[in-house]
Amino acid sequence: MFEIVISILVALCYGVSASLQKYSLSSMDRFSVRKILKNKKWLAAFGLGILGIMIYLYALRFVALNTIQPILALSMVIPVMVGMFLFKEKPGIHEITGIILIIIGVIWISV
Repeated sequence: MFEIVISILVALCYGVSASLQKYSLSSMDRFSVRKILKNKKWLAAFGLGILGIMIYLYALRFVALNTIQPILALSMVIPVMVGMFLFKEKPGIHEITGIILIIIGVIWISV
């Protein structure tokens, strides 16, 4: 159970980090590294991504790679879900199909 929980935690960190980075960058009028480094929301999202990497490295020591990697595929689903629920983005048929296939794949490999 520990393996699954830590794998989902890593996927959440990666997925939420990507979503928050997109959100914080969308408020910028033009792209600038200097502005990014001053953007507290982006820095927090970046920190969350770094936390995900640290948890992933910890998990690699204790969790089998064939357990963590399939669940880590959920990090592709999370930004789409966050976009739908928080940013009111409308997913297309490709996104919905991808989410379904990823979830089926994770379940199939995990069983």
